[in-house]
Amino acid sequence: LENINVIIHAAAETGKRNLMRNLSYQEVSDLIKINYLNSAWFLKRSCDLLALNKNSTNKSFIYISTQLAKYKGPGLSIYSSSKAGINNLCKTLAHEYGSNGVRVNIVTPGIISDDPANTRKYDERLNIPLSRFATPSDVVNAISFLISKESSYITGNDLNVNGGR
Repeated sequence: LENINVIIHAAAETGKRNLMRNLSYQEVSDLIKINYLNSAWFLKRSCDLLALNKNSTNKSFIYISTQLAKYKGPGLSIYSSSKAGINNLCKTLAHEYGSNGVRVNIVTPGIISDDPANTRKYDERLNIPLSRFATPSDVVNAISFLISKESSYITGNDLNVNGGR
């Protein structure tokens, strides 16, 4: 375990779209537990594990977030606020674990095309300056950069992979 130098966390549950006023206490609690509490604990344990690795000078934790952590999403208030909270936690832990050589960064994808042939029609009303959806490769390339030695002085950053939206 002391040889692990990269951990990527990409878990979440949006729940069903529902206005806050229609959610029960249990629904709110379940979404917070999944999207904040469990993620916060995973992040803490991951950074602890990376800090133990004395053999690497390139230790990196990457959290995959969502644009909804920054912008409003009707019916996704708990999901969005939980993700925003984890984004803030990542930036804080970048400070706390930096002295152990652990870099903590966030990758925030935009709309990703789920069509391998990328024939899904782009809608101009989405106002994406690059006029296309992201591809899985776009996100992988951003992650690859953040875990590479070329980004060795980058921590506490939120890299938007959203075509400029």
